[in-house]
Amino acid sequence: MQTTTEIPQPCDRAAVDANGKAIKIQYRDENYGSIFLAVAFRFGSRAHLTDEEIEMLNAAAESAGFSFNYQRCSWIHEFAQDAAQATAALESAIKEAGFDLANA
Repeated sequence: MQTTTEIPQPCDRAAVDANGKAIKIQYRDENYGSIFLAVAFRFGSRAHLTDEEIEMLNAAAESAGFSFNYQRCSWIHEFAQDAAQATAALESAIKEAGFDLANA
């Protein structure tokens, strides 16, 4: 029996709630191995996003200095000198893209 492994997408279709635009961010500690001074997160699962909303959400994370790390399945901002500033920039970019933060 052959199995296939799906490559995780930077943001799955289950990152907003049933009301449409509230998303949850799960911050993570990814400061180990070759990654340090990092702020990292994953989008939480709640309901479905359209392809356009996924792209908007991913673009918001990228505009805040984060990039998706496929080995860790997390969005990571490396060499963040100020973690509070990096998280504030992320949350601001997500709100500017039209989403609400469920855990803010």
